[in-house]
Amino acid sequence: MIWMTLRTQKQSSDTLPAEGLRVAASSNMVAWTEAVAARDGLIKEANLSVERVARERNERIEAFNRLAEKHNAAVQRLNEALAKLVELRTNAPAKAP
Repeated sequence: MIWMTLRTQKQSSDTLPAEGLRVAASSNMVAWTEAVAARDGLIKEANLSVERVARERNERIEAFNRLAEKHNAAVQRLNEALAKLVELRTNAPAKAP
């Protein structure tokens, strides 16, 4: 009977390291899974930030382009007005003395 108890204890102590390895492996797997989930969350946040910054940049570029179009149109009108003024001055009839 004592022999059986010792034998049971021996078997039990033999399985403890294996159980410990399984628990450690399971714990490592949980930690790895959590780390991957945290990494993926950070990547998602970074991607959202990049998309937001790119969208804001594009909006500002579009606003600048609209302003440049208005500026170019104003310069064109000014050049046309100056050309008409020069034409009027050069083609003006001579004044009588």
